[in-house]
Amino acid sequence: MTDTIQTPTETANEADGFVHIDPAAIIIGTNVRTDLRPDHKEFRKSIKERGVLEAVTVYRDEDGHYVLLRGQRRTVTATEVGTPTGLIPARVVTQPTDADRIGDQMVENIHRAGMREAEIVAGVEQLALLGVSAAQIAKRTSIDRPTVNAALVVTKADQSRNRLDSGDLTLEEAAIFAEHDPEAVERLENAKRYRQSLAHAAQRLRDEAEERAADAAEVERLRDEGLPVLTAEEVAEAEQSGEVLRIDRLVTADGEPVAQEEWPNVPSARVRVVKEWVYPEDEYDEASEDGANEEDGADEGDYEPAEPYQQYVPVWVVTDLAASGLRRRHGAVCSTGTGTGTGDQGESDEEAEVRRQERRRVIANNKAWDSAETVRREWLAGFVSRKTAPKGAEALICEAVITGQHFLYKGMEANHPLLRTLLGTGADKSRWDSAGEVASIATKASTPKPRSTDELEVVSAS
Repeated sequence: MTDTIQTPTETANEADGFVHIDPAAIIIGTNVRTDLRPDHKEFRKSIKERGVLEAVTVYRDEDGHYVLLRGQRRTVTATEVGTPTGLIPARVVTQPTDADRIGDQMVENIHRAGMREAEIVAGVEQLALLGVSAAQIAKRTSIDRPTVNAALVVTKADQSRNRLDSGDLTLEEAAIFAEHDPEAVERLENAKRYRQSLAHAAQRLRDEAEERAADAAEVERLRDEGLPVLTAEEVAEAEQSGEVLRIDRLVTADGEPVAQEEWPNVPSARVRVVKEWVYPEDEYDEASEDGANEEDGADEGDYEPAEPYQQYVPVWVVTDLAASGLRRRHGAVCSTGTGTGTGDQGESDEEAEVRRQERRRVIANNKAWDSAETVRREWLAGFVSRKTAPKGAEALICEAVITGQHFLYKGMEANHPLLRTLLGTGADKSRWDSAGEVASIATKASTPKPRSTDELEVVSAS
């Protein structure tokens, strides 16, 4: 854009009632529309990179200046962010009466309809067929990248696309359905039918698929080492026909445990892969205890114990107790669940099964919680990076500070580790190393909305 504002006499190509003009030279006339949605970042980005694609409508006043009739939002945004050429297209018409102006402006805004999601998918598909990458599609159209990615997924699944076209699914829902196989789709259908979160159900399916892939990889690794490892399917089949029992919890007919080196020789002996939790020792670094970190401000209060983690463990089992020649210890439960593996003396088979079912329920609920946490954190990451705070945020923050909410002072005490994780600002660093990055968040905060006099008095009193 040039440094000087063009006057009407300096503008070329006014034939056929069209001109290309500096938007700053246009007088913004009276308009029935007052909300220009100045925070719509995709629209602003499109204007800046591609310019105004649809001409605005203007007329000349008595002094020969252009006055805007229609296209206020496009003109104001182009003035603020600029365009590639510094100009915008404008259609020049005869000055209307006030009644015609108001009526036309209302019709333009009331009856305007955005593109249907099915139309967006069709447009994205056509660009993709022309060899345009997803990143370039997002840039050219100013559609956010998640929407472009969802559209591309839907183009590859006819059934989901048909349901999108019919209005049965939204684009987000169609992308979720298109991602999964028929068996998983049935679970998604149930979630949708009972108004459960599709995002949570889809994440649970992803986590389960990832877990199955990791389990299968570990099975193959151990088989390559020569161990007779059972797959997850083989374990399930064996449990249906009987029990999968740990050899280390069985004894010989004489009541003696089997030596570990003899486990591979036991009839029907196989290996089952299980996951066990590992809880690292909570030990301070000796150098830290000696004061070696005093220079960087660290102290004993900053020590954080290592997080527990899960690891694969090969467990020798038998799938046919009678064929193995072994027997249970008196009152023992020897299945290969993730629990302790021993029950109360005299526990019946029915009681043992109830206990196993309860354990399976707890494991399933824990996995559901982990999947839901992934979805919640993705939502939170988008929420904390938004340009404007939601309505009422100031009052909520004020209440949290005044009442000393537990979550707030705990977060401040630890330098907001979850916030650093969500924003990617040194989440894996110590509170001292990441202090500068956390402080920089405040400098990027959005400008608060103007307050009324009454609101300012309330805040000042607080």
